[in-house]
Amino acid sequence: MKSFDPALFTIIVVDDNPDFLTITATRLRSSFNVFAANSVSAAFEFYDEKTDAILTDLHMPGSTGKDLISAIREFNPKIPIYIVTANREINSAQVLSWGGNGLFLKPIDMDEVTQTIKSAIQISREK
Repeated sequence: MKSFDPALFTIIVVDDNPDFLTITATRLRSSFNVFAANSVSAAFEFYDEKTDAILTDLHMPGSTGKDLISAIREFNPKIPIYIVTANREINSAQVLSWGGNGLFLKPIDMDEVTQTIKSAIQISREK
């Protein structure tokens, strides 16, 4: 098991908005190793057994964040996966029912995202 040093952990950020993706990935790089993917299919190019968490947009062309959760859960029930969306009609209970770990509404609070992901990775490593 890895010791808990967030800088040693890898997350994938998935969003089709290039500005949001760049800003979010850049800010999270101060705490994690980050791969930025502009689609669900691109996320799978980065995903491997060493991936520690995923932060994904909900609505993207082609596959959605919900699709990503379903696909990942087939072989990794423990990895923390969080949805990011500007859609105020989506709530945390829906995300949890899809198998996700939580929801962040845009515009996101980067400190909250960072702390939540750090905590979720630590908890997933203790299980």
